Amino acid sequence: MKTLFKIHAFLLLLFTSAVISQDIDTLTVNLSDPAKPAAIKADFFIGSISVKTHAHNYVMIISRPSDKKMELNLLGDHPIELELPSLPDKLFFKEGKTDPKKIEGLTQIQPARFAISANEEENTVEINVPPIGMSKNRDIEIWTPVKTSLNLKSFGGDVNVNDIDGEIEIEAFGGNITLNSVSGAVIANTQGDINGTIKNVTSGKPLSFSSFNGEIDITLPRQINATLDLKSHGEIYTDFDAGKRRVTRKAKSEKVGFDLEEDQEKIIELQESQERIIELPLNGGGEKISITTFSGNIYIRKGK
Repeated sequence: MKTLFKIHAFLLLLFTSAVISQDIDTLTVNLSDPAKPAAIKADFFIGSISVKTHAHNYVMIISRPSDKKMELNLLGDHPIELELPSLPDKLFFKEGKTDPKKIEGLTQIQPARFAISANEEENTVEINVPPIGMSKNRDIEIWTPVKTSLNLKSFGGDVNVNDIDGEIEIEAFGGNITLNSVSGAVIANTQGDINGTIKNVTSGKPLSFSSFNGEIDITLPRQINATLDLKSHGEIYTDFDAGKRRVTRKAKSEKVGFDLEEDQEKIIELQESQERIIELPLNGGGEKISITTFSGNIYIRKGK
């Protein structure tokens, strides 16, 4: 009886794997000038983005079905969960399989359904997604050369970037951001957590990390010359020398009401708040690195 159960379970696993594998899309995009750095722009609604590097002169995009739901965590520890339904493919086209003999020697320039697509111009690859609700939610995996700049937006998933050397700009509205051994410039914004290891810093390029309700854990090069601007209502920890840190307080005025009289806006009430900033010079100080979270902790670590 146990043997029969194991056989059935094994066949079910094979069937499930086959179904999943049939719903994986792969795009390969050649670069106009492989000798120059690449740039990738991706703007998604629901789904995660993972970026990895390879030693080839093209960008490969793999998309898979995603079960990710968008979570809005604006206030407190009770996120609002949103799931945007996908419309059935059969509303838009007749499903079928392409005869391999008919496409021998041909290059696909448009997918057969509402799916992820990509355009390349002067080494910039723009990844396009269908309008929201027009296709199933997808996670994507991007393989690209090490020398690549990224502009990524995810409105319902995590963003993971590995080993990239370039200018990195990320917005993850409903997920976390992870940066593994990246170099260059980084601007990262999210509601969730940010975990990052910065391998090398480019002089004159920004490093900025901000979260509304998450923790920020950043590892910086041990010998970096920089000045940290740290802002949080939570706790802050570091294993760098913090003996020369300086705490400043900056008043912020927030308009909370107004009245209209002869088309002139008059402020009825001003709410004054104090913004507490810790300035921490590393190895004598240098260019500014901004790290801000509203309610989470901040951890700044020395790299190996």
